[in-house]
Amino acid sequence: MAVHEQLPPRRRPPSDLAALWQTASLALLPAGGQRAARRNAWAGRSRDAARARAWREAGAAFAAAEHVRAGHGTAAGGG
Repeated sequence: MAVHEQLPPRRRPPSDLAALWQTASLALLPAGGQRAARRNAWAGRSRDAARARAWREAGAAFAAAEHVRAGHGTAAGGG
């Protein structure tokens, strides 16, 4: 039996395999890269929309609280 038949096949570390797979998939399947880019863009857009909604709601709550505080203790505020 030859020496090279006795040794197990040499493998790359997992990080190298993952990078190689990602590079190959983007090179061979450009639609996969586009799909990932679109998915990331939509995820970012939905996060931005949620953040904007939270800012609007917080602004409305602060405005309402300021209105109550400013009117509190005056004739208009009833107290």
